[in-house]
This record gives sequence, structure tokens and C-alpha cells, in this order.
Amino acid sequence: MWTLLFSAYCAATRSDVSKLGNPLQLMTLNEWTELTNDCGLSGPTKKGGVSQRTELDGIFIATDAQASLDHKAQRAPTSMMPPRICTNNKAVGGAGAATAAAAAVSAASSAAVSAAAASSSGSGRPAAPLSSSSTSLATSRQNALSRVEFISALVRVAIKRFLISGKTRDCSEALEKLFTDDIIPRLGHAVPAPDAFRRDCAYTRDVSLVLERHKASLLTVFQALAEVDTPRNHIGLVAWRNLCRALSFHDGSGVSERDTTLCFIWSIMAVADGQAALGRVKETTLPFESFLEALCRLATLVAVPLDEEIEALGCEDAGTAFYRMKTDDKPMWESLCKERTSTWGNLKPSVLPFHRRVEHVLKIVLRKIEMSEEAGGPIMLTVAEVRRWMIVNKLV
Repeated sequence: MWTLLFSAYCAATRSDVSKLGNPLQLMTLNEWTELTNDCGLSGPTKKGGVSQRTELDGIFIATDAQASLDHKAQRAPTSMMPPRICTNNKAVGGAGAATAAAAAVSAASSAAVSAAAASSSGSGRPAAPLSSSSTSLATSRQNALSRVEFISALVRVAIKRFLISGKTRDCSEALEKLFTDDIIPRLGHAVPAPDAFRRDCAYTRDVSLVLERHKASLLTVFQALAEVDTPRNHIGLVAWRNLCRALSFHDGSGVSERDTTLCFIWSIMAVADGQAALGRVKETTLPFESFLEALCRLATLVAVPLDEEIEALGCEDAGTAFYRMKTDDKPMWESLCKERTSTWGNLKPSVLPFHRRVEHVLKIVLRKIEMSEEAGGPIMLTVAEVRRWMIVNKLV
């Protein structure tokens, strides 16, 4: 759950991520603020004048600072490491209690970091030493949390909210209560299990037949995008975003850039070891099969005309009908987008079977790239057509 929560609020879900090394693996203070607000964790100013918002920001800053210190210590030679000084604080009240509580926060969050690091690597073993690429990532994530640091911050929030207040007696209970009382009731709908969509919608015979019917054209589009991206045979978030922009899905249709970004993120395959070079590629890019899945997820959001509406317009498919409405009947197109466009986590019911929605969205995509939105006939995109469209839309 916590990994999905991080993905739903990572820096990649915002538009301006150019200053971050890998926005898919980072969360800045802006996203942390949005997340904690959406969970209802930031309340009114307390009697002493310190607001919960200030405390939550302090937790973010403290976690980030501790991560920076840990990173520097990991890179320092052993001879330069300062000796550890252990103290036994037996005080039970006053400043001693505050010190003990602070120590509990630090120890518990450190334990959570270790556990999360082993969990996120999928191997149950401690994190590997920093490589040159991970060093570069660490350098770029100042004032941002990684996934492991994010769970540490959640542990700190849980301790402050439930353990120090006496509502729970154990750190694990406090963290469980944070999820069951605050996070899941408010955000559970926004972090669906990726496999649920695959099992119930995408991995069906009907959808497979639709994708197979358009496989040649979709593969041509994918390969053209992959040629200008790194690594080869994969497309990254920037290429996907540029594609969605060029397809005009954000141009008044009601589909936000955040929604299309989440389609990309939720289509990334599970990785056993994200610290390995190949694992890092798989964790941040899409191969062709995952690209098809992202398009299927996009089909849950985009407003599409019904089959009878396509026939009434005298159009051959949803692609020509969609663009004809947009050009010739603006009120009808705006009504279509308003009534049928869904947002991530709040899908509107549709009378169309899902495989028909996928068919219609693919026709909208392919007609746009074909640059013959009013034409009919079968669609079989060539490399030259796709490259011409990419040049016109400044994708290369």
C-alpha cells in the first residue's frame, strides 16, 4: 500500500519536474504537503501556536536531513566515521521523557528504513552499496524523499499522532492506525492495486483481440518514440507525456496530465531489485507490452462516443467521430467530455464494454497520428507517417 501511495504522489505527478533527477523515485515537499492535506493530517493551529502543518513540514525536513547524513556517512571512509556514543537515559519525566520520545522516533524510523529498503529490493537483504548512478540520484534528491525515506516519514507521523499521544502503545500499532484511520478511508480509491485492472479489464480475450488488430501500427508508434528515448526499446515518462500532449488529450478534453502520468506509473512492471541497473530501467520506463497497458488504462479516462453516436454522425469509427465533433459541433464535444471523462480513482460507469472503449481510444490515437482525422478506411501507419507527425508536433 505504501509503495502505491508514494507512486500516486511522487514528483512525477506534477508538471514541473525538470530540476529532479528521477521524479518517479522522489517526493518533494509540495507532494508531501498535498498528500498529508488529502489525508486530513494537517489540522488547525494548536493552543501553543504550532500548527500540525508546521509539524508535518518539520517531519519532512528532518527525514530528508537524516537521509543526507546517512548518505554522507555511507560514502565516508571507515577511518573517518565518528565513534558511536551510547547513552542510557533513565529519566521518566520532563526533558528526559522528551529525549526518550525523540529517541523512539529516530530508532523506529531507522528500523522502518531498513525494513523498507529490504522490502523494496524484493530480496530481504540490506541495500547494496551506492553505485555511481545511485550517487547521482542521491545528489539530485536534496529536499526530496525517496520511497524508503517516505516510509520513515510516515513512521514519524504515526509516532507523533498516536504513540506519543498515548492512543497506542506500540510503533507498529501506530503505523497501522495511521493507514486504517487516516489514509485508506480518504485515499484508498486513488491507489488501486495494479493487478486488479490487469485481471478484470486488460488481460481478457476481447481486449487482446483489439490490441492484436492494431498491433502493427501501435508498434510503429512505440518504436518511433523509443528511438528518441533512452534506453532503446523502452519509452520514459517524458516521451509518454509528450505523446499525450500531442494527441490533445489535455486540450479541453478533461483528462489531466496527472491522470495520464498515473496511467504510465501504474503500467510499470514489478521489479525484484530496483537498485540493479536493469531493475532501475524497468522501474522507470515502459517496454512495448506495458505501453499497451498504459493505453488501456487511458481508455478508462478518455470520453468516447457511443457506437450509435458514431453511426448517427455518418463516421466510420470513433477517431473520425471524435475529431468531427470537436471541429464541427463544439457544444456536443464539450458535453461529451464533461459527462464521460473520468478522473483517476473516480471512474464513471460506461454502457460500452471495455474492449469497445479500448477500440475507440486506439482509433482516436491512430487517426490523430495518421493526420487524416476526417478520413476513413483501415489504419496501417508507416514509419514515415509517424515520424512526420512527430516532427510536426516537435517530438523529435
